Amino acid sequence: MLSGGYNMKGLLVCLGAAALLYDLAVSLSCYLCQSQTESRDCIDIKNCTEGFKICKTTVYSPDIGYPFQGNELVVRDCAHTCIESDPNTLGQSRPVFCCTTDLCNNRGLYTSNSPATVTPSYRALTLCMGSVIALLRTEL
Repeated sequence: MLSGGYNMKGLLVCLGAAALLYDLAVSLSCYLCQSQTESRDCIDIKNCTEGFKICKTTVYSPDIGYPFQGNELVVRDCAHTCIESDPNTLGQSRPVFCCTTDLCNNRGLYTSNSPATVTPSYRALTLCMGSVIALLRTEL
């Protein structure tokens, strides 16, 4: 059992912070540009709300831009549903790309889509849980 009032307060604060950070840690992060923007300039990040588990990119200028140059016009956001374009179809006027990992809608951005990327929320949650474990171990 925890005997000190300070240890109990620290534990309660840490558990409260963990509860608040949990939603951010498990929510999906997507790039966001709600109006047509050159893909290299679409760098805002949004934490998707509950029920929005897909990152979606719609390309509005596939005929004038190139993803490796970052100059195609795109709209990016979180989505509840997404119907992806057939990659084997050429000449689509507005191809749609769907994905389900953090910051995966980075077509035209020069970013890494590594699954090992750790968000600040996960770091804070890990630090908080480490503090709880340390508090509990000192009392044993």
